[in-house]
Amino acid sequence: MFESAFSPSHWWSWRSGRYLSLGIDRSRRENQDSSGAYGYYAWNTRDTYREGSVSVYRGVRDGGTYTYYNLDQGVRPRDPLSLRLNAEHTHLSEPAADAGHDYQAVLTASYDITPEQCLAARGIWRDAGFSAYASYRQVVRRGMDAYVIIGDPDPNRTGFAERVAFKLI
Repeated sequence: MFESAFSPSHWWSWRSGRYLSLGIDRSRRENQDSSGAYGYYAWNTRDTYREGSVSVYRGVRDGGTYTYYNLDQGVRPRDPLSLRLNAEHTHLSEPAADAGHDYQAVLTASYDITPEQCLAARGIWRDAGFSAYASYRQVVRRGMDAYVIIGDPDPNRTGFAERVAFKLI
């Protein structure tokens, strides 16, 4: 058999905008066993600008102990400015072939000029280094949408790319 998985979970959702999910999994792929447990908790799920969450996964991958953490939080200090921070960390111990750890933190800022126009900037910190880009977006009800991106949003790139891209849809 190439792949199989068993993954029971249970979740709760409250009218107040909170959400909780707990689960376990046991799987096998290409003769490698994986298993683990996870928890996910979110708040303000009905508020796009202020929602947040935290999740944890702990288990076994490729014979090594695997741990994953994620934190995500949005804030709206004042209308029309919004910020979002997302941070995640993974660790895989030996004897796994890809043993090691990785982290990434992403800070996104957006400013709504009008309901159809937005300025945004994103900074990405990770093990490999830092990258950033800025953008302008115009999405209209009728006509052509326009995007301008300064820098390169490729997540594998580090540094700031001297690049300007225009996209018309």
